[in-house]
Amino acid sequence: MRLEPSVFDTSQNTEALAASLAIGWRVATPAFNPAAAYYSSAQTISITTATTGAKIYFTDDGSLPSSSATLYSTPFHIWSAAGKTIQAIGTKSGMPDSSVASGVFGYSTLKTGQALCYDQVGTVISCTGTKQDGELQLGVARSFTGPAAHAIYTSDYTTTDNATGLVWKSCSQGLSGAACATGTAQTLTWANADSDPTWGCNALNSANSGNGYAGIKTWRVPTRMEFETLVDHDASAAPWSFAAAFPATVSSMYWTSTAYQPSATKVWTLNFFTGFFGGNLKTNAYNVRCISGSPANPTYNYTDNGDGTIKDNGSGLIWQKCSMGQNNDTTCSGAATTATLTPAMTYCNSLGLAGKSWRLPNIQELKTLIDTTTSASVKINGTAFPSTPAISNYHSSTTWNPAAGTSNWQIYLGDGIVDSSGKTNAYNVRCVSGP
Repeated sequence: MRLEPSVFDTSQNTEALAASLAIGWRVATPAFNPAAAYYSSAQTISITTATTGAKIYFTDDGSLPSSSATLYSTPFHIWSAAGKTIQAIGTKSGMPDSSVASGVFGYSTLKTGQALCYDQVGTVISCTGTKQDGELQLGVARSFTGPAAHAIYTSDYTTTDNATGLVWKSCSQGLSGAACATGTAQTLTWANADSDPTWGCNALNSANSGNGYAGIKTWRVPTRMEFETLVDHDASAAPWSFAAAFPATVSSMYWTSTAYQPSATKVWTLNFFTGFFGGNLKTNAYNVRCISGSPANPTYNYTDNGDGTIKDNGSGLIWQKCSMGQNNDTTCSGAATTATLTPAMTYCNSLGLAGKSWRLPNIQELKTLIDTTTSASVKINGTAFPSTPAISNYHSSTTWNPAAGTSNWQIYLGDGIVDSSGKTNAYNVRCVSGP
């Protein structure tokens, strides 16, 4: 009787046995905790592997990870990861590398803090059914820890934003103490905002005999995206910051590290007197607030749903692909039209596109559309949102409080400016749904 080959018959099963052993000894595929998904509350993301002693390397730009990628060491906040394709691989000497783990995290935009609703002339009205920012109050609630004194360097104060995970120096450069009441706020040119040996952010890294201010050695000037998180959109007077978390903020200009496209002589600045973002000459002297860690910049990760809607995979928001007045086709043909605020809200509230419920976006949502990386004449992703008019202000549903309810926040996509204007001005409209 002829016997069939068994697993012990190496002449028949050498290749299969080798493959089986290799699979059995392969590093376990890394896992994200929590799993890659959309979240409406703050999350701290960790990456683990079941293989003891294995190292994990990861990328966040969509490229395949290898042992030359970033070595994972500590968990990171979802705010800095939202919209990015995180890929991770496990390695261990003497074992084949793991399979690649890949995922995209989504995270809600931050709350504006607005709790009232207004009509077009500034009268406070009932919020019910308006879909204004004050009624819906969408997003992640703002929460700060600090100013907190360092346990060892007790004169060093930092503020942690719990909604973003960002760690800030509590006081503007030149000021110190728990209430930032000691000293004088310093103004520097843009080049010196980081490099000034006394007041530049980099000088903080050599503080405390080289141990760094508050024990941190990664201080720098914030990006525009990071600084945008410090604007309190519910403030009724300057400075437009979160006063308890950042005492004695100067009601004036502060530097960011983000280039003002396409000008090589300007960068973006935040004016805490108004809460507005604009571009200013690098040679001007402005205030400085420092941040620690690796820089965070916007991620433009969109999916065209093929039905006239665009999904932002970072925020989870669904956008109207074409502006009001344009044809709902692949190129958004036709001319965009404008409207004052009340008709703009009525248009979005009654829009039936793709069977979704639509509304006018709040200012935090609207700001996510601004592409600060492009030198094109319109600062928005032209593939996802074709034919967006270059000279285009867009309405938000968030009222600019100091104007007694008569102005609302808006963005200008010709360069990416964020400011306010009268609600009776006619501007462009792009509606949002979800998440």
